[in-house]
Amino acid sequence: MTVFRVAALLLLPAVAVAQPLAERPSTLRPATLPAPVWRPYAMPETRFAPRAADSRLAPAPAASSFRLREVDSRLRPRTEQLLTALRAEKSGDSIRISLPGDVLFDFDRAEIRADARPELARLTEVLRAYARSPVEIQGHTDSRGSDDYNQALSERRAASVQLWLQRQGVAPSRLRTIGYGESRPVAPNEQADGRDDPQGRQRNRRVEFIIHPAPPG
Repeated sequence: MTVFRVAALLLLPAVAVAQPLAERPSTLRPATLPAPVWRPYAMPETRFAPRAADSRLAPAPAASSFRLREVDSRLRPRTEQLLTALRAEKSGDSIRISLPGDVLFDFDRAEIRADARPELARLTEVLRAYARSPVEIQGHTDSRGSDDYNQALSERRAASVQLWLQRQGVAPSRLRTIGYGESRPVAPNEQADGRDDPQGRQRNRRVEFIIHPAPPG
């Protein structure tokens, strides 16, 4: 064997190794990933108990607080609205509505002001709804002036409102008036240091309407 033939045989493996990579068959396979499975996130169990309602909050007054069962069913929604607008309060079995004296009357007078009529008209509508209920009209003043003078003024103011209601169709037999003068204040007339309390006096000058329960039958 000649030297050249031996050299050629020795070069054959090197030629095979030098084949381009593209010509080799690939042994790699694409990886197969598992299909995603969605599961809802499980929230951990809470260790906090639900918050209890605050017992200090007073419940809203029920409709029965104002004896709406005595009112015609067709008038109940409107009557309840009027009672709310007039800031009616429950007083035992009765309903109390207080109107400021400064709204109804001029200073030191007992004639009803013209601009007080819309407020009295709402009150009249309520009294018509409680068609069988007796109504007590109470006059109150502040402490300015003598006891006798304030007593007489409170009586005249209560009588003036009574007459107005009668003219609006409220039966006179249902209405009773009484004057308390300055004897039943709802606020102080003077401050602790003896100075005048205008806001307290204003609250004391008022006319209250007590709508009593209808008599049985």
